[in-house]
Amino acid sequence: MPLARVQGCSSQSVSVALQAFDSFLSSLDVLTSPSLSLLSLPRLGTLIHRTALERIARAYGKICQAIKDPKNKYEFSGTLLGSRRPFGQVSVLLQVLGLDALEEEG
Repeated sequence: MPLARVQGCSSQSVSVALQAFDSFLSSLDVLTSPSLSLLSLPRLGTLIHRTALERIARAYGKICQAIKDPKNKYEFSGTLLGSRRPFGQVSVLLQVLGLDALEEEG
């Protein structure tokens, strides 16, 4: 079954999720984590936060690949991904997250 036909994975559902992700990227807590800054070992908090951001970037890349894959039957996939920041581009997300040095996978 194509991914676009799976419940919760329709173009409309993806669009709503990308809108929420765009709002998340606009929040102040993306680049810093007030909760992690309370750790007695600040370097550990920084490592945890960076690792979480790297995982978000990788997951976003996988989602973009799945949406662009013709077998998943997303109509107008470029428009779907391009309507919200980071516009279906992992490189843009890496810049937003301050992870320019992380290599794109796939």
